[in-house]
Amino acid sequence: MTLTIDTQKLAALRTVFQRGSAAQRKFHIQTFGCQMNHADSEKIHMLLTQAGLAKVDTWEEADIVIFNTCSVRQKGEDKVFGFVEEIDRLRQQTGRDIKVGLTGCMTRKTGLNKKYYDYQGRKNTTKIELLNLDQEKKEKRKEKKAGISLFNSDDELFNRVDTIDFVVRIEEIGALTTLLSIMYGEDIGQDDAFQSYLRVRQERDASRSANIIIQTGCDNYCTFCIVPYTRGHEVSRPIDDIVGEVVESVLQHGTREVTLLGQNVNSYGKETRKNLWNAGELTWVTSFAKEVSEQSEDGGFFTHNHIPYRDDLKLKAQELRKNMTWPEKSIWYQVLRKDKLSGYRFLRQKPLLEYIVDFYCDELKIVIEIDGDSHDFQQDYDETRTKEFSKYWISVLRFTNNEVLRNIDWVYQKLVEFIRLNPQSRSSTAPLQRSSVTPFRELLEKINEVPGLDRIRFTSSNPHDMTRDILDAHFDLEKCCPYLHFALQSGDNDLLKKMNRKHSYDDFRLQVEYLRSRDPLFGISTDIIVGFPGETEEQFENTVRAFRECEFDFAYIARYSPRKQTYAARMPWQVPADVKAKRWDRLNSLMYDIIQQRNQLMIGREEVIMVSKIDQEDGAISGRTRNFKEVFLPKNDTIQLWDLIPVKIIGLDRWVLQGRVL
Repeated sequence: MTLTIDTQKLAALRTVFQRGSAAQRKFHIQTFGCQMNHADSEKIHMLLTQAGLAKVDTWEEADIVIFNTCSVRQKGEDKVFGFVEEIDRLRQQTGRDIKVGLTGCMTRKTGLNKKYYDYQGRKNTTKIELLNLDQEKKEKRKEKKAGISLFNSDDELFNRVDTIDFVVRIEEIGALTTLLSIMYGEDIGQDDAFQSYLRVRQERDASRSANIIIQTGCDNYCTFCIVPYTRGHEVSRPIDDIVGEVVESVLQHGTREVTLLGQNVNSYGKETRKNLWNAGELTWVTSFAKEVSEQSEDGGFFTHNHIPYRDDLKLKAQELRKNMTWPEKSIWYQVLRKDKLSGYRFLRQKPLLEYIVDFYCDELKIVIEIDGDSHDFQQDYDETRTKEFSKYWISVLRFTNNEVLRNIDWVYQKLVEFIRLNPQSRSSTAPLQRSSVTPFRELLEKINEVPGLDRIRFTSSNPHDMTRDILDAHFDLEKCCPYLHFALQSGDNDLLKKMNRKHSYDDFRLQVEYLRSRDPLFGISTDIIVGFPGETEEQFENTVRAFRECEFDFAYIARYSPRKQTYAARMPWQVPADVKAKRWDRLNSLMYDIIQQRNQLMIGREEVIMVSKIDQEDGAISGRTRNFKEVFLPKNDTIQLWDLIPVKIIGLDRWVLQGRVL
């Protein structure tokens, strides 16, 4: 037989067919893994409450238990199977019919336990085909010449644990009520198996701080990662839908903070900017990493190198580039590379004649020098250089450390004026160039305009397709918080290539330097894998060095865990467990020391925290600053959950800060 469901009729008749018994059923969702999974659980919550089911806090109370799973590590999967066995024991002890379902990253195909259908005839006799698909989907189905069957037990999860009742891919979560209708033999909810995953709204428990999914899927195929196989290709929601959900959340729930979620938010909306997206390299043509890759071997952008210099200065210049001072970093990132100054390109720490200058533009024949605390610093030495440079028609512009650090905008304007008056300038009125705006920056700008919203965060980002306009959003948009999480994974370039990561360590480091040059307290966290197949001690030491150089505010450090279907699981030279454990322990110890140093910089500062937790036992209050530092306060009965509280940072307590209400 063929079961055909007209979803339009079903929607109109849902109130007639909704059974009283279904309204009494209760569900429990247990979530594992990342913020994305927690946001997905909110979608499941919305679907089931709209179908008339009630949420409960424990599976002992529930008729339906759903595990939203994470498969990053084997330990997480084992925990899920252990819980499934516990529920089966509960069934046997109580005689209750508790339905158990799995979704999330462990699932590969939506389906049912074979006890719900004729297993032998399932492939030929039972198919569900929805009639109100949009035209594009209809055409795809015709091309494939196949319907969509929920009557299958093809997912290998059924082979591992036969007490599971159903599995559902998270992107097909709209089919959940269909599955429940089949299992219970009655209509439950609005039966639309092809309701778009991205259109399903979330039922938020913590509505003042909302996670909003803007994109799903991943096209990067890192060799260790299972996400592309579980979530499929990248798909982005329309900007208007996302902004509408933010506005709705602010108006209806008083939301003050939103976190925009996606597997790779940098590439959000790439299908709408095909002229800017390099599909072959999976990055924007304006990406920060690509901009860096345009640099010449001696560390600056390619220019016509007409001025001679001593060869022995080249190695010294390379070393100086690695140890730039904060004033040098500030002028490099915020001025010289900001808009490329009408296309004029500067080199940093450039050998010229017998000297190494701070910055040099060959086309303009301009040297920029940053002196000590006054212009009199090494005056005779500087005058000698200036005279020699003048023989080559090179002009010298000087700034002090204080001028750069105190008023970088003034430095920028001075340089623009100097360029326009310079006889080498192509045009005295040439406008400063701006990089093309990416769709994600456009989204951030629109959300920044929503009244009543205080904070915008986003995750996750990848270094290889990060663009300057997204980095600058943290400083240009008042509601965008000075915090970024993006994954380094390893500090060794050869290992990054084996992981199929599309960035180098230098790509990552330069982005960190840029952010910290604009705000030394900018919060940065990352992901690291230790013990990736073939990782040598030398390669691990490169990751240790990266930790020290980047000074992360936090890092999620994982021991490599092979995942089936991934390329890395088949790689030779798997690292022994004890070696991975030692490396993990060493990095965690180093991370603790670095966090102590970074947190020390916060002491004495006045910050505003958003209260996210009030302990029920002792009344202790905790919340986060805009740069994502966790601050603890003593009990205060006047403070409520999600309040914005001005505090002064007064001390450290291991990983967190202590504060006092102002």
